[in-house]
Amino acid sequence: MPVPYQYDPNENMVLRTVYLPKPLDDRLRHMAFETQVSKNEMMRRLLHVGLEHYPEFTTDDVSAGLGKPIG
Repeated sequence: MPVPYQYDPNENMVLRTVYLPKPLDDRLRHMAFETQVSKNEMMRRLLHVGLEHYPEFTTDDVSAGLGKPIG
């Protein structure tokens, strides 16, 4: 089970810019709306869960298809 997501709100944040496919952004927007958090907060939570789920993630995982675009 993943460690509960927590961060210090006074901690410095790092700005990252990502391009999302429209359907993924729509899904993110819906999830954020349903949980009454911002899309930024939802992305932080989802990244945290993903990193907890794949603690030993390597470049071999990318080669094997994890995160590979469809088509």
